[in-house]
Amino acid sequence: MSTVTYGIDLTHRAAVVFGGDARALGHVAELRQAGATVTVVSPEAVASIEDLADRGLIQWDRRAYATTDLDSVWIAVAVTNDPISNLLISTDA
Repeated sequence: MSTVTYGIDLTHRAAVVFGGDARALGHVAELRQAGATVTVVSPEAVASIEDLADRGLIQWDRRAYATTDLDSVWIAVAVTNDPISNLLISTDA
């Protein structure tokens, strides 16, 4: 069991990160280290996120947030560059 920053066992749990910048990459790395199955939802992403997706280590949905992104997700992290989007995601979660 690895709990990393989040302090909970995320092994094989679905996680989604909203945002594609360096902050999002940090969360992706921590979630992967904790054993989560990670999806990134963002129209654009830094090269490292794109590389992880290309290698099949994460899923990258190249689009904006949709409420259905929270279906069957165990943990969600909203770190987009838009405070209104982050608030909407947090409220929906």
